[in-house]
Amino acid sequence: MGLFPLIFHSSNFLLSIWMVKMGFVPTNVVAAFSVPLAEGVVSIIHPPIRTTPRQLGMRQLGVNSLFILLMVL
Repeated sequence: MGLFPLIFHSSNFLLSIWMVKMGFVPTNVVAAFSVPLAEGVVSIIHPPIRTTPRQLGMRQLGVNSLFILLMVL
């Protein structure tokens, strides 16, 4: 069930590592793309069953805010 999101986040993370090694983007991009990957792994280990839409939204808001913060800094 969570295989496709995990593949998506893993490929983004690996692509960001490659782009940093090639010198196309700064190094903080890898840290930014590790956040959605970690959230995807946690979602597979602990699926959000019996959570309210509000809790899911707050979780996504936190992940997206951390991603943007790491990407900008």
